[in-house]
Amino acid sequence: LIGYEVTIGRAAPALAERRRAAFARMQAVAARAVRSGVAILTGTDVIGDEGEMLWRELERLVAIGMTPTQVLTAATLTS
Repeated sequence: LIGYEVTIGRAAPALAERRRAAFARMQAVAARAVRSGVAILTGTDVIGDEGEMLWRELERLVAIGMTPTQVLTAATLTS
């Protein structure tokens, strides 16, 4: 999620708006996957600030409905 989200602020206004809408759809799909029991793992394709981006990714996973325990599992055991 975070790998795509960071591209929103780097895009021209018209493209940023489309990316914002696409990101909202990505969040909905990811939330549905979580509810369906799909194994989720963490990661980011963002180059630079990888540690910070991973923390932000963990926050996004909680925001889509994963419990903190599920997020920690996704960042450790599943990854």
